Amino acid sequence: MFEFNIDKIESQGKKIYETAIALQVKYGMLVQDDFCRERILQHKGTRVEGERVFYSEELVREMIPFGSKDKGLFCDITEDSFHYRGNQEGNDGYRFRAGGFAMSVYDVEKGTARASTAKDLEEALMLCDVLNIGGHYPCTATDCDPRLRNIAAHFMCLTKSRVSCTHVCAGIEQADIIHRMHQVLGPEAQMPITMTIVTPFRIEETNLQVIRHFIEKGVAPKSLRIVPVGYGLSGMNYPITTGGSWALCLAEHMGLKITATLIKSGFDIAKAVGPVGLGPVDFQNMCLALGNPSQNFCHFANNILVHAALGRNWREYPHAEQGLWTGSPFPDTQAASEKLSTAIMGHLMGCKMYGRLGNLCVDDVFSCEQLLLDIELVKYAREMIGQFGKADAFMDMEGLMEEVGDYVENDVSFMMAGSTMKYLRELFPEPGIFVHKKLAAIKETGSDSLLKQLSERKRELLKQYNFALPGEQQKELENIYEDAKRILIK
Repeated sequence: MFEFNIDKIESQGKKIYETAIALQVKYGMLVQDDFCRERILQHKGTRVEGERVFYSEELVREMIPFGSKDKGLFCDITEDSFHYRGNQEGNDGYRFRAGGFAMSVYDVEKGTARASTAKDLEEALMLCDVLNIGGHYPCTATDCDPRLRNIAAHFMCLTKSRVSCTHVCAGIEQADIIHRMHQVLGPEAQMPITMTIVTPFRIEETNLQVIRHFIEKGVAPKSLRIVPVGYGLSGMNYPITTGGSWALCLAEHMGLKITATLIKSGFDIAKAVGPVGLGPVDFQNMCLALGNPSQNFCHFANNILVHAALGRNWREYPHAEQGLWTGSPFPDTQAASEKLSTAIMGHLMGCKMYGRLGNLCVDDVFSCEQLLLDIELVKYAREMIGQFGKADAFMDMEGLMEEVGDYVENDVSFMMAGSTMKYLRELFPEPGIFVHKKLAAIKETGSDSLLKQLSERKRELLKQYNFALPGEQQKELENIYEDAKRILIK
């Protein structure tokens, strides 16, 4: 594993922190809801100009203090923030997250992408459940009425998977329905409400309306969770430099956390997805497909800053999702090389969570086959990088005299010797899908052969699916879903 100069990173982190403070104090947050603004103004160190709320420097520093080498420089807003159901155990100490919201799926039989359906979403959620992969719903049920798609996604996440979940980012009617769904699972089942930033320094108005609605309605605060999400800082909204992007992202998350805290009224506030989520989402630093040779450097720099954010104990818990992005619309060699490149970079820098599994064409296409291949690529990268720590094994010479004797006296090749194969298995990664001895066959038959193997693997895994809610809960959720159809499709 690579190490880094924490003292130098701390000084760079301090520069980012101070710049973020200055940005937040100067520009505040646009809060387009009078109820929420009034709640904020009840606190010392706040003022309002029109619809924009400003926080004093003293308040910002008090609520978002600069950390330390051990605790993490930005620890107050960048701690682990997994709001998905389930604990995702069983993935060798690291986590996977499926890609989200794709409008298309790759059809292996037809060899092309097509619009995703409810059946595709159900299959993807079932596969994620078997593999214990959390995340948002992988693809969209485009065959559902557009007014019902968000509800359908929540319904299927709750009934088809133990680990998948998604945010509430719709209007009040849908939020009420989704809250009813979550309450079916029990009083402790929290419904996550997104509080999304829209760059620069504006909170999504619909999110505020939903939060206001539940406060005024008197809903038990512990049944809800506000999840600050910084997706506004993406695409061409990024500043040019990585440091500038970090400073703006941190400033906006400062505003998100402070705003959420001042209006929360007992609600649970998730740690912000914060600067640790800042990665290759911007078009400048996207994937190799867009012809940017600085992609790997940007991954490297971002992950070093992640370490500064999390402190010296960054290896001890999952953090800093490394998105396996690709510009390819197909599960081909381009997709594999781009995803493997980012997986290697993430592992070198100690990432323990890998996201965007199954995504193609950035995030427009989802493929179950690609998801299986992505898992394989991550494992391959981790095993490959892990070889750097096996110097003792490489120096092992046990059985060498006998092997050489067999070769000299009996003309037996080294690869026929049992000890040689033993060393090979111990020292080198052994993938489970595209095993070494089959590489020649794959080259001869083309990539279709691999995709067919992956499709068969998917079918075998789906046979292991065994999740079912208790009958009463399933029936109640079905009734709520039918109510949603009558309420939303008018």
